[in-house]
Amino acid sequence: RFVVESAKKHSDATVLFQKYSRMRDLMRRKSHKLAMIQRQASLFELLSRSEQEKSSSLNASMLVSERSSNDNHIVKPHLTQIDNVQHVITTVKSFVKKYQHNIGSHSFLAGLHNMITAQMDAKTLGITHRNADGNKIVRWKFRGTVLTEACRSGSCGKEESMAYAQDASELLLSFLVWIKEIDMEGGRIQTESILRNGFDWDRLLNSTANNDSEEMDTALSFELDKHLSNANLRRILAALPDPKSLDARATGTVEILNASQASSDGTGVSEVLPRINCDGHLDEFWPWYSSWQFCNVL
Repeated sequence: RFVVESAKKHSDATVLFQKYSRMRDLMRRKSHKLAMIQRQASLFELLSRSEQEKSSSLNASMLVSERSSNDNHIVKPHLTQIDNVQHVITTVKSFVKKYQHNIGSHSFLAGLHNMITAQMDAKTLGITHRNADGNKIVRWKFRGTVLTEACRSGSCGKEESMAYAQDASELLLSFLVWIKEIDMEGGRIQTESILRNGFDWDRLLNSTANNDSEEMDTALSFELDKHLSNANLRRILAALPDPKSLDARATGTVEILNASQASSDGTGVSEVLPRINCDGHLDEFWPWYSSWQFCNVL
């Protein structure tokens, strides 16, 4: 009888421990999911805020230019002006200097380098000359976790934990155009709807799907500003580290689109706008000594 009761108590203890382990793992998984969801929501807010600030800044600068110019003066597009391109280059250099030592940023930097290179490569675009056709558009798609999970500091607070994502957002929107669409559960959901209505927290937290991380992750899409010339792209590219010096492959995928493509092609965008300044005919004239800043020897 003593042996039977002992065995029964041992069995009950085992069952209780198993239940405890399952409950512990479940709560840990939900806590991890909640943290990821909150960082994804913060990422949308960062991108949206950076985009609004960029739009406000552009509108203000155009207004000042119009007031200070005469009626015959034509205000040049933002990224055809020397000062604005130099600001982008400074932003890129500052980001690289601040984060290149962290290997978590390498896939992002390599992906950005890969996108710019693809947009200037005639062979990749399938054209005879790199300045011959502005209808070939490169779209870079990558997961949002590249900005929220890959390069974070465990010793910083809530606001500082998103510092990398904030700096990366400002870098991206300094010369790229954000295509506002995300991918959750295999379907496209407009980012504005997410920001306005929020996430379905209960569904995401209680989900038992095997692909939890993919379910919560978002697909971000970017294209180059249509006024960027290939000459200015080379100047920006010179500020990025050589992929050979990075310890990670380029993140995301690069897709080649035609400007004539519409929403029927499955891209989820009503219209793909062409590049209108590939050859730099709209650019301000750069001084002859400007090429020195891109010389690696000097």
